[in-house]
Amino acid sequence: MPGVTIGKGSTIAGGSVVTEDVPEYSLVAGVPARVIRSKNYPRTLSLEEKDELAKKVLEDFQRYFEGYIGDKSIILKETSKGAVIIKSDIGNLLYSKEVDGHPLESHEIKALKDLCVVSFIVPEAIRKRHDWIELESEKCSSNLNRIAREFVAFIRRYGVRLVSD
Repeated sequence: MPGVTIGKGSTIAGGSVVTEDVPEYSLVAGVPARVIRSKNYPRTLSLEEKDELAKKVLEDFQRYFEGYIGDKSIILKETSKGAVIIKSDIGNLLYSKEVDGHPLESHEIKALKDLCVVSFIVPEAIRKRHDWIELESEKCSSNLNRIAREFVAFIRRYGVRLVSD
């Protein structure tokens, strides 16, 4: 209804009529809508679960980029340290669940030009040297390379909307 605010992370069941403000991270349903669940909703994922999910999204992005965009230059490669590198003619992405400098120190990563770092938390030192996408805060640097911009648009399909820092 007009003037109602839906809190971040909340889910509204289909057919519900929301007549009052909905708190953050809650599930509401009914006519009129009532809070069904708010404690521990949605369930908090561990870092390992988030990492597994992020890698599936990156694989999906590669298939989308090859099939829908039609750019066959894209290559997805997982490193021995668990990071994922996406190389293409229009830029490069490096995903790591934790970016503490180690993934960026390898010769393979140092050789990449036009690199965007994707992680759940991106330290300030890396933000100063590279383009970045921080998944936890849903923020990104303002000058992303083209493949990073495509990735930002792609993950909107998963409900992740990034804002420029």
